Amino acid sequence: RMLARMAQVPSPQEKLECIFRAARVVYRMLNELCAVHGRHTASADDFLPVWILVVLAAQPPRLLSTIEYIATFRSPHRLQGERHYYLVQLQTAAAFLEHLDAPSLSIDPAEFERLLAEREARREWLRQGLVGANVHLDHRDETEIELVMTLIVSYFDIVRKNLRDSVPKAIMHLMVNQAKEKIQVELLRNLYREDLLEQVFSEKPEIRQQREASRAMLDALGKALSVLNEVNTIQEP
Repeated sequence: RMLARMAQVPSPQEKLECIFRAARVVYRMLNELCAVHGRHTASADDFLPVWILVVLAAQPPRLLSTIEYIATFRSPHRLQGERHYYLVQLQTAAAFLEHLDAPSLSIDPAEFERLLAEREARREWLRQGLVGANVHLDHRDETEIELVMTLIVSYFDIVRKNLRDSVPKAIMHLMVNQAKEKIQVELLRNLYREDLLEQVFSEKPEIRQQREASRAMLDALGKALSVLNEVNTIQEP
């Protein structure tokens, strides 16, 4: 609201004060969010992306000319400190939005064009609906309605994505896991049938021969150990 109010106040000082108050609100909210996540304060890297989003959502009228008006007619010796910093941040946000493209957002150009076309289609749909209903709104009201529409569309996109992610998990939980358990039970039932017990627990002939040979070797070693102990006993006196 403070950014939109810049167009309603006449003097550079008042416009700069609107920027200062809006930025202070954003900074305070960022600091509160940082405190929740265990951080001390928000940095400039945290502030600028949120500030750009706030400017985009507010869509203050005649933003570029307002910034130029403040920079030109505001006394230079009074353009300093925190207010000057926030004015520079607003200039940065305006420059970013003015030259906004797919590379600056790090997204695919085709995806950027698709999203841009969807936004224009929503704006045209809203405009036709307002004309059909014989409703006349100012720029701010149209911006707020468009923002609400964007939030609703984004919400349904999130819901659709969650549902799309939940379907494979539900299939895995309700079908694959149950089928795996039933297959395991069926395999065990077929494996431990009474007519197969003798076959399952039967021993191969070669294993039996190895066991008997090992047992005979163990007995021979035991007898040899006994003989050695007797020899040692006789030699000790």
